[in-house]
Amino acid sequence: MLVDHYNDNAVTCDWNKICNPKSGETYLIGNPPYLGSKVQNKEQKGEVVDLFTFDKKCKTYDYILCWFYKAGIFIQKNNGKYSFVSTNSITQGEQVSFWKNLYQKGLEINFAHTTFLWKNNAKSNAAVMCVIIGVRNISAQAKYLYSNNIRTKVNNINSYLIDAAESNLERRPSPISNIPLMLFGSIAYDGGHLFLDDDERQQLIGSYPDVLNYIRPAIGAVEMLRGLKRWCIWVEDDEYKKASQIPPLLERFKQVSNFRISSKTKSTQDFADRPYRFKQNTYKSGAENIIIIPRVSSERREYIPVGIFSGETITVDAQVVYDASLFLFGLLSSRIHVAWVKLTSGRMKSDIRYSSAVSYNNFPIPEYTEEEYQAIESAALSILEARELYPNLTLSKLYDPLKMPIELRTAHENLDKSVESLYETKPLLDEQQLLKTLFSTYNKMTGGNDA
Repeated sequence: MLVDHYNDNAVTCDWNKICNPKSGETYLIGNPPYLGSKVQNKEQKGEVVDLFTFDKKCKTYDYILCWFYKAGIFIQKNNGKYSFVSTNSITQGEQVSFWKNLYQKGLEINFAHTTFLWKNNAKSNAAVMCVIIGVRNISAQAKYLYSNNIRTKVNNINSYLIDAAESNLERRPSPISNIPLMLFGSIAYDGGHLFLDDDERQQLIGSYPDVLNYIRPAIGAVEMLRGLKRWCIWVEDDEYKKASQIPPLLERFKQVSNFRISSKTKSTQDFADRPYRFKQNTYKSGAENIIIIPRVSSERREYIPVGIFSGETITVDAQVVYDASLFLFGLLSSRIHVAWVKLTSGRMKSDIRYSSAVSYNNFPIPEYTEEEYQAIESAALSILEARELYPNLTLSKLYDPLKMPIELRTAHENLDKSVESLYETKPLLDEQQLLKTLFSTYNKMTGGNDA
């Protein structure tokens, strides 16, 4: 039997001119570049924009989504089906907004295999987190989710590959739950001249004891996870004149000013006349304590390491919540929060890139009693006490899944029970159950409306 063969760019060609939908099954053989938006070349970026002229978010899409869309157009009027293997990033974070483009064409996800590790036989043994997604025209036929070698018949498969109603979690400026705002830490744009290591701090204090009034602990993700000490010079407007009388500080202010003047960015140049201040200042004075969450966390960790510090701490290169309670610390330290963040945040390589606008602001917290509040606070305190049993271990080592101390693991498991009881009276056994419950709570809180 003679078979026609075509070699063309699947993103730019018209599939209907090449493939006859009435001839039976159509095979597309190829390995499209599984490239995120940041690693696509100029030509590929242009192809994505040209295909999705109607979608303002397309510049963030993985290249493989072009195939999903082209296949959707192909089967739309032909009662067809298709399925592709893909990296799992297309079902996470803000890329999920792509799927509405298929739903609007009367298509749906009819089966999916949730995230699994794909390994090949190459010498380098590449390992990628993948999903398999099947798409068809809307039908009353059954839908199935596959996970851990188990097939489950489900009512619906949403864009996150969860058996739940469709919810496109957009960026929000504030939380849907009754919790404080999460901010990004302050940014100096100073050339490093407003920061001190421990030795520099000690030398300064030894020569100029008054300098202690202008030095604050500076903590970002690296310092928090590795237990490093870092300090910054922090001077308020009404303190500048007095602080400038300390020669080493005055010299540092001059260096900051020169650094900012030489910048190519006008807003940085304009800040050269305030060399004692961070250019972007999100610090809130008067807070009793703060919670810090790293922007990026290893996918290997079962829990996101969350830190709690005194209110005088200046947060840099991390997310921060001011005047946060132990209750919130407990929620953010729980496995149900980790499951939500892994699904809704973006990724840096394979690691979690925490999004306050999407993950935190959309995190659904149901109503709770005073008794439930106290139980979570008590369990959260137990986590801090378990950490203190190992003063020589950094947070990074404490949360290494292969080395996590039994006391800390037990404290987290007890916290999980308390947090999950807010959502369900029955134990939530796996991640699918956790996420299904979270989406149900989210839809109840928002009325099913996206941000």
